[in-house]
Amino acid sequence: MREKNLLKQRILEEAARLFVERGYNGISMREISEALKVSKAALYYHFKDKEALLLAILTGYLGEIETLLDVNCPPVQDARTRLVHLVETIFNQPLERRAIIRLASQEIPSLRSEARQSFHALYHQKFIGKIEAILQDGIERAEFKPINVQAAAWILLGMMYPFFYASPERDLQPGDPLIYMMTEIFLNGIAQ
Repeated sequence: MREKNLLKQRILEEAARLFVERGYNGISMREISEALKVSKAALYYHFKDKEALLLAILTGYLGEIETLLDVNCPPVQDARTRLVHLVETIFNQPLERRAIIRLASQEIPSLRSEARQSFHALYHQKFIGKIEAILQDGIERAEFKPINVQAAAWILLGMMYPFFYASPERDLQPGDPLIYMMTEIFLNGIAQ
C-alpha cells in the first residue's frame, strides 16, 4: 500500500512539473508515463484520465495553500498585516509550487463544464475567498476604505501573477524587497 501511495505522489509531482512546463494540452498521459518510467496502466490505476490528474494536482495545492494561509494570516492580526503575510506566504512557496496558481487560471478552461464549476467553487473557498475576507475585515475595521473586495482580490493577484511563471528570472525569494514593494503599492499606491 505504501508503494502505491509513493507512486501516486511521484505521479502528482511529475505531472505538475510537466503541466507547468508544457501546459495541459501540451502533454499526454503517455508522455507522463514515459517521464515516470511507468506503464500507462499504472497511471490510469491512480487517475481515470488527464483531467482527473490535473484536478488532483490543483485541489491538492489548494489544500496546501489554505493550510498555510490559515496558519500565517490569523484573524487576530490587523488586516494590513494579514495581507502582507498572505503575499509572503505565497512567495515563500518554491517557484514550481507557485506556478500551480498560474496553471489553475490558465488551464481550467480546458476542463469539462462541471469539473470547471466545481473547481471554481473550491478555488474561491480555499484561496480567493480568503483574500476577499481579509479585505472585507479591513473595511469593517476601518483599516481600508470601502472597495469592491472581489475586484481588489483579483487586482492583487494580477500584481503577483507575473511571478507565478516557473522561470528563474522571476523567482522571488523569501524577504525579497519586491514582495514588500508589491504590497506597499497595493495598499498605498505610488503617489507621494
